[in-house]
Amino acid sequence: MAAASVLGAAGMVVLHARDSAGHAHGPADVTFGAGLLMTVVMMLPTCLPAVRYVAAQTFPRGRTVPALLAAYLAPWVAFAALAVPVVGLLPAGAQAAGTLAVAGLWQLTPAKRACLRGCRGVRVPPAGGRRAVAASARLGLRHGLACVGSCWAMMLAMLVTGGLLWMLPLLLVVWWEKVLARGRMLARPTAVMFAALALAYALG
Repeated sequence: MAAASVLGAAGMVVLHARDSAGHAHGPADVTFGAGLLMTVVMMLPTCLPAVRYVAAQTFPRGRTVPALLAAYLAPWVAFAALAVPVVGLLPAGAQAAGTLAVAGLWQLTPAKRACLRGCRGVRVPPAGGRRAVAASARLGLRHGLACVGSCWAMMLAMLVTGGLLWMLPLLLVVWWEKVLARGRMLARPTAVMFAALALAYALG
């Protein structure tokens, strides 16, 4: 059911991409601030299960939860800082189609599966005090690094193709992958989705 929903949303995006590929925003249109904002808006909601867990299991929550969030977002800030200038170096004719094709291939790799397992795992932090704050920060950092490893290709494709059109479908994909018990089953459908989008941009 989740896979069918993803492919249905992807179909609408493909149709839009075929109509507007010639008018898609290029990487030069994406500043660091815009790229970081899109990345945070996309990825922060997927951290909510870990936030709820830390809030329920540790104290003081006013320190452990901010420590978790700050550490989780740090790798994504680094990703945005690197990705925005890197996409500007890509050949203009292959930016969208190339990054979408890479995103599709990455979905099928063992490295993607390993990173996704890291996104889904949560280690129990100490209950309270400084150890709890430090453990929450370590948890957030490990979680953030694993999620960058899992989702970097999708996020890069979003930045290259202009962003806003992709945010809801990709948020659904990332959420299902990380949160649902059968999220790993989305690998092939999403690989097909990205391949179709790459073809749409290449032919557009």
